[in-house]
Amino acid sequence: MSFTGVPRASKRLRPASPYRRGGLFFRGVSFQDFSEAQVALWNSAWGSRHVSVYDAVPALSVVPDDFTVSDIRALPYNRVRIYNLKWDQAPAFREALAARSALDREAGLGSAFILIAWTGNVGTEAQTVMLRVSAESRTVDSGANAEARQVARAAYREEFNRLTAIMSASVWRIERHDQTRRAGLSFVPGS
Repeated sequence: MSFTGVPRASKRLRPASPYRRGGLFFRGVSFQDFSEAQVALWNSAWGSRHVSVYDAVPALSVVPDDFTVSDIRALPYNRVRIYNLKWDQAPAFREALAARSALDREAGLGSAFILIAWTGNVGTEAQTVMLRVSAESRTVDSGANAEARQVARAAYREEFNRLTAIMSASVWRIERHDQTRRAGLSFVPGS
C-alpha cells in the first residue's frame, strides 16, 4: 500500500499557435487566448507542485487485527508526524520504533490506538518515516484513547521512554500536523 501526494509531472500549458489550434490538444476555444504571461504563470505554478510517495510498513505499525484499509480510511482524524532521520541514525530509529510498536501490540493497544508507519519513497527526504495515528476525532485521540494508552503503557513506561529517546536523538527534523477529513468536502475512492 502506498500513500501518494499530488502528481508532479503533467503536460505544460502552451500558448495557442497556428500549429496547435485551441492551445491544448482537444480543449477547444477556451484555451486559445492565453497570453505568454498567463502561460508562464501556469507553468510556474504547475512546476512547483510536489509529490510524495510513502510505502506502508506493517511491521512498524499498531493496527487491530480485524481492521481493513477501508476501516482506517473511514476514520476522519489523523495526527501526523514526519521524521527526517539522520543518515547514520536511521537504523537505530527504525529498531526503536519496531520495539516500541511491538510493546504496544503486546499490550493490546490496537483497540485504542491505530498507528500506521510509512517510509519515505519518491519525493521525500532520503531517510523519512511518517507516523499517522488515526481516530474518530482529535477529542477521542487526546481523550479516551490517550487515557487507555497511558494505562496500558504503565507496565512498560521506562522502556517506552528509553525507545522514544533513541527515536528523538535519531532525527534532525520533525514535522507535525493534524488532518481532519470533512466527509462533505472529500472524495474517498470506493465510497
